[in-house]
Amino acid sequence: MSRARTSSETPNSAGPANFVESRIMVDPMRVRKYAETLRRTGTFIELVLNNIMIGIFQQGTRKLSGKSKTINMLQFYQEAEKLGALSKMPSAKLTDLFLNFFDEEEFWLQKAEWILTRLDEWDAGNEVPADCVLPGILSIQPDSNDLREGEEITWREADVTSACAFYTASELLQKSNLLNCKLEEDFEEFLEEFLRPRKNEKLRASPQPLFLSKSEAQVITAAPSRTAGRSLIQCHNWIEQYPGQEDSAVYFPDKYSVGSIDLSIKDLNPEKQEYMLFAGKAAWGIIKQFEQFGKDAVKLHWILSAYAFQQCSNPWEISFKLYAVHGDESLIKLMGWSNRTDLSTASKLNRIDHCLRLLRKLDATIKWDLGKVSCDMNSMIWHIDIKRYGQRNFVTGNVDNPSELEVNVQVGKWAEFFFNKHGQKAKTALYEFGWLAKSTLKIDPYHQELAFLIAVNLTADSAIRLNGEYEVRTLLAMCLAPTEIESACRDHRLAHKLKQRWDRALGQLKNLEWTVEYNIETYPEWLRPNSESVKPKDCEHKTINLLLGAKVTIKPPGRIPALIAAKTETKTKTKTWKRKEAPPNLEWENVLKACKAMNWDKQSLIATKLGVSQPLVSQLQGGKRISPQTATKLKKVLPQVLTEQVLLEFLPELSNLKK
Repeated sequence: MSRARTSSETPNSAGPANFVESRIMVDPMRVRKYAETLRRTGTFIELVLNNIMIGIFQQGTRKLSGKSKTINMLQFYQEAEKLGALSKMPSAKLTDLFLNFFDEEEFWLQKAEWILTRLDEWDAGNEVPADCVLPGILSIQPDSNDLREGEEITWREADVTSACAFYTASELLQKSNLLNCKLEEDFEEFLEEFLRPRKNEKLRASPQPLFLSKSEAQVITAAPSRTAGRSLIQCHNWIEQYPGQEDSAVYFPDKYSVGSIDLSIKDLNPEKQEYMLFAGKAAWGIIKQFEQFGKDAVKLHWILSAYAFQQCSNPWEISFKLYAVHGDESLIKLMGWSNRTDLSTASKLNRIDHCLRLLRKLDATIKWDLGKVSCDMNSMIWHIDIKRYGQRNFVTGNVDNPSELEVNVQVGKWAEFFFNKHGQKAKTALYEFGWLAKSTLKIDPYHQELAFLIAVNLTADSAIRLNGEYEVRTLLAMCLAPTEIESACRDHRLAHKLKQRWDRALGQLKNLEWTVEYNIETYPEWLRPNSESVKPKDCEHKTINLLLGAKVTIKPPGRIPALIAAKTETKTKTKTWKRKEAPPNLEWENVLKACKAMNWDKQSLIATKLGVSQPLVSQLQGGKRISPQTATKLKKVLPQVLTEQVLLEFLPELSNLKK
């Protein structure tokens, strides 16, 4: 009976370490695309690391059994039990040893070519390639009659990938010379120094780093994710269904042109394993915490959304694991707290823990209608499980001062409709994403509050904003309570403070290499930050009113503007045929001019007069196109609410509909 080859042994010439030219040539573009997928998912690295650990274990066991002629079986198994630490060791230690290999593009191209070549050979010959049969490990093949349709192809890929990982582990062990250098030394010392986890060290997070070699990360920006982000920083928009009534429902309403999302507060009862709805005072008690922790929570929300994007196949079915302390991209580092000296590590971890517990309380009631693509569901935004590591308090029984947090995260069921790439292709679901700038996470949400709020709102809008241009009023409405803006319009001192705050926020964003462009027509030179020009004497309008009506384009640094432009161009090309058949839409600019001619200056008033939601008005003023459904509605409403003179001047195409 043939024995299983260990990862530490030299593979034959068929393995990746000594690649042999195959009879079947693979398309280089196909190889490159597969290499990118292989690298992005991280599964292959995990397979390689597991094989490396098995190789170390088997080599170490042999050395233990051969180091003393008098060792008895009890001693042997005690030593072997120490080797069991391999199963608990942080994979980051191994990853660090082989990082230079994993970072090489040629490494991934070689592995992708090896796998695809074997798969093609298997498909052509209808039998497993000889170098993919590993005796005692992968030699048992399932009966093809027992496999359902489509499963055989998946199994073949898993088989070949596992074989490639096996040979790759041998290759890396040889190149690193780890076994020869380390295991020739005192093996006990090797175990103590390398394998045994330190107190604060746990398993490495499975997702790939967000910002390893770039300044942006793709992030899920679908409507439920945007609404969740708003709910954390817009406490003033939470409302009670029946104010004053005990146990009245409390929710965060968010209206869209094609549906609505209402958030409420729920949490899992650990005893009954059922979700409890918070209402009345209990709900307001949670929402009150958003005022203190909401900015940190929204930063965490977008970090989790970026990691969830990596699980792009079926993220609603796949959980991922993160750590707060361990790793190059720990949550503490991503939150920008690495150098904070005003908080201890335990305090930072407790704050992250609290924010995560707030995030997992957000429950969404979704009603969405895009014709053939519609959705009516209830879903938690996040499913989050937190494990605290550290010294247990014998009085409370809790880990009050943790040294590490292990966080298991899974996006809610809503992603099956809003972030489903296969569903989008089948026209049964949506697939919405944007980009998170690394610099957004560097902004201090307390000392640079307005700059931070602008940045996170632009992150949420990065999937739907076509040109990046906003009215200042629109941006401030996203970031501040309406009463704060209204007070500034009434009191010149508050108006001056608000302008200073706005100017300072723009300066802080520019310091982080964000681009700020001022509209020439609406944002005069004298109104801009740090301008030496003065307000013209013949200008009759209040400075605050001019500022609120001014238009500005704010773009994140790096490649994000180009990525948004490319995405917009792709959408335009794919939808050209639809636009030819669709009836011509209204231009919001003309509608807005007509509204201003009627002295409807506030968004809330415009929304009421036109019979649409205020968030939709805000989005339209920010550059969003009027959808065909909204255009149809407005064509009926506008002739009824506008005067004939205003219609003729700004919307002449609707004047014949005036009754």
